[in-house]
Amino acid sequence: MQLKNTAAFLAFFATAVVSKPLDKRRVLDVWSPKITSPTTGTVWEIGNKVNVTWCTIYFHYFTVPVLPIFHRDTSNAPALISNAASVVLLVNDRPADVPTLAQGFDLRSGFVEVIVPDVTPGIDYSITLFGDSGNVGEKFAIVPSTSLLEINV
Repeated sequence: MQLKNTAAFLAFFATAVVSKPLDKRRVLDVWSPKITSPTTGTVWEIGNKVNVTWCTIYFHYFTVPVLPIFHRDTSNAPALISNAASVVLLVNDRPADVPTLAQGFDLRSGFVEVIVPDVTPGIDYSITLFGDSGNVGEKFAIVPSTSLLEINV
């Protein structure tokens, strides 16, 4: 009986090893660039145009003279970015009740300009950069527009 079970197991194992999968799945590339702005200490003013930036650049120094030489480095970006890029505003680590700040841009650009939405001022805001993955940035502040404040003389 044990020989029969062993033979059945070996036949099953051999079939499983040599068989091909029914659907061949494409391997997805994931690129997760670091958000460089906004960061802790950043203050956005409601209604202003601001840049959301992420790292696509590296630099090195020549020894003489000591000057930084900048290079666009997207070598670690996948050839095809699988999802449409977008920027979403978060408050207290949850999506804010505002539309997506930006969408449909190329992640290889390193930045996208957005307009600061009319939200409750606070210090617990962050953004998520969606592309192949969702990167959450650091906490920053959003303050009322100074052009909306009345000045009493």
